[in-house]
Amino acid sequence: MANQGKTQEAIAHFAEALRIKPDFAEAHNNLGVALGSQGKIQEAVAHFAEALRIKPEFARAHFNLGLAYLMIGNKSSALGEYKILEKINPDLANILYRKIFG
Repeated sequence: MANQGKTQEAIAHFAEALRIKPDFAEAHNNLGVALGSQGKIQEAVAHFAEALRIKPEFARAHFNLGLAYLMIGNKSSALGEYKILEKINPDLANILYRKIFG
C-alpha cells in the first residue's frame, strides 16, 4: 500500500510539471510509467505517444510504448516500436523483441 501512495504522489508531481511545461517529454514518459503501473494502460499510451510527438527519438518512450501495446494485446504496434528502436537504441530494441517473442 505504501508503494501505491508513492505512485499517486509521483502522478501528482508529473501532472504539475506538465501543467507548468506541457512539452516536457520526460514528464509525459514518466507519467505514462506511473499510470501504467496502476493498470491505466490507455492513459499511459497517450502520454508515451505525446512524449514521442515532442521528442521523436526518445528511445525510452518508444520502449515503454511498445510494452504498453503488449499489455493491451497489440503485438503489431509493439513490433512497430521495436523497428524504430532498432535504429535508435539496439539494446532496448533487443529487450523489447524478447518481450514480444519471448
